[in-house]
Amino acid sequence: MPELTIHLSEEAHAALETSAASCGRSIDELVEESLAKSGLLRSRSRAVAASLREARTGSPLSDEEALAIAIAETRAVRKERVERRRRQGESA
Repeated sequence: MPELTIHLSEEAHAALETSAASCGRSIDELVEESLAKSGLLRSRSRAVAASLREARTGSPLSDEEALAIAIAETRAVRKERVERRRRQGESA
């Protein structure tokens, strides 16, 4: 497990130790849980979802318009790939 050194005031450290002892958990667990609850720690899927939400709010496109563009772009890339393979087959 990676290690991290943080500097806390004596009061904060004592409070963390007391809280950890009173609930039978380690300071590491309390810190990690607190970071997760504050939103500072996100799983990859949660971070992607948050990024997508943010992108959608700034987009002038409706969901239907965005989907239509995505489908058109996917089809264009696939068509280009097929044509490239066909050209490679002819030159071989």
